[in-house]
Amino acid sequence: MRRLHLLTALIMMAVHANTAAAQDCSGSHCDILPARLMITGEDCGTSTFDPSQTVEYSQLVTGARDFGIFPIATLYPWYVFFQLLDGTYSQDDPGFSAVASPCTLQPALSPLPPNTDMYFDFLTEPPTAGGSARNLLYWDAVDDDMNGLDENDVDWSPVPIDEFMRIDELGATAEADGGTNEIEGIHIQQTSGTGTIHDHVDWELRRAGGGLPTAGVYLFKGDLTLPGFAEGAPFYVIQATVNAPVNAGLYARDHVDDNLIFPLCDDGIDNDRDGFIDFAGGDPGCDSALDDSEKSTTYECDDGIDNDGDGFIDYRSDPFGAADLYSLRDPECDSQGATGVSELPEPSLVSTLLVGAFTVAVFRRRRERASAPHA
Repeated sequence: MRRLHLLTALIMMAVHANTAAAQDCSGSHCDILPARLMITGEDCGTSTFDPSQTVEYSQLVTGARDFGIFPIATLYPWYVFFQLLDGTYSQDDPGFSAVASPCTLQPALSPLPPNTDMYFDFLTEPPTAGGSARNLLYWDAVDDDMNGLDENDVDWSPVPIDEFMRIDELGATAEADGGTNEIEGIHIQQTSGTGTIHDHVDWELRRAGGGLPTAGVYLFKGDLTLPGFAEGAPFYVIQATVNAPVNAGLYARDHVDDNLIFPLCDDGIDNDRDGFIDFAGGDPGCDSALDDSEKSTTYECDDGIDNDGDGFIDYRSDPFGAADLYSLRDPECDSQGATGVSELPEPSLVSTLLVGAFTVAVFRRRRERASAPHA
């Protein structure tokens, strides 16, 4: 539920007038930059993380930094990252990099909380050919219409048998195997005392029985989780093998950017982990399918705020991997179905929610795509 302030909207429009949502990581060092949406009233000079104000406007979002471009390009928002795997079918890009003062790069952002573990999650995405949602997809990069390989040939399907994408962080591994389960709570790193992170994990495409993976392009959807956050905005990573046709990965990147980016209330994900998925699924935090937050300013058990100051926030429906966001569920919030979200049991210490805005570009881009059919 966003309330756009006209002045902020105009500033954001100017800042984001020429931004794109997809980044080419091939041949250059690049990072995924997590940050949180700033709450109205915060400023860059004094901004600190207040866990009692983890409202929807401090939603976890991602940007991109490309060190291969001079001057260094740092842009928000960013939803799609493409990388070309090397000859060992692995890569350490994109990495993760949180900065101490992201508001100097984007006025709507603030630092991450200090000394807090950050986790990565493999989400699921339906293949365009139909079937159940998968945590890893594949495109064979074949020119099906015989008029030259282009974005129109992209057709995501389940991965070839026994192939998987492994994330390796200092020897701790997790694998997306093309199955129907989300892989949650993969530890990346703990933020510093100023909320910074810089870490490059290993992304490894492998075949269970040994041998080389199939030539082509692979896709997975992920998000980042920090305990205490209201919700996170998902992003995509595309990886092309070295023996895939030239530019296949770039066509895949453009296809994802043009077809698979939706508002959080219409993306098929329970972003705030309250047991309800999107506007169509009855999430009380969604005003419409165009809403870009599943959190609510109406219900104290769904507003992202620790209203009673007991260290617990809102209703949570289930455990969430190693991050275990369920353990943060406020015991005063009913744990049974919809009543857990719609009741108002938390004694409020905050009389009025501070409201804020992110960027018109996000809404404009997602509104254009909200009418497009889901992949």
